[in-house]
Amino acid sequence: WQPPLARLGPPVVLAGDLNTTPDQASYRALVNADGALGPVRLVDPLADRPLALSHPADRPTRRLDHVLVSPAIAARSVAGWARVARPLGARSHALSDHLPVVVTLVAPR
Repeated sequence: WQPPLARLGPPVVLAGDLNTTPDQASYRALVNADGALGPVRLVDPLADRPLALSHPADRPTRRLDHVLVSPAIAARSVAGWARVARPLGARSHALSDHLPVVVTLVAPR
C-alpha cells in the first residue's frame, strides 16, 4: 500500500483553500515534511513570505490558501512566480472571504 500522494509521482500541483496554516501539523503533512507519504515532497512558493496572507479578504491575518508544487516545477520557476493578489476594489471581499493565490507554473519536460 502507498499513500495516494506517493502514487501520483511528480509533477504534482496541490492548490486550494486548504484551511491550514504553515505552522500546523496538517500543513506539514501536505508538504510531506517528514517523508511519511513516500518520495513526493511538495514545495510552497510562498514559504519565505510570511506576510503573504489570504484570509479574511478584507483584512488578511493568516494564510489558508496554498499552491504546493513538486520540486521539479519549483526549480523551473522564476522569481515572483507566486503571490497573493490584493483586493480588486473596496467590495471585492463580497465575492469571497479569501484572496486569490496567483502562480505561474512551468512544467518539467
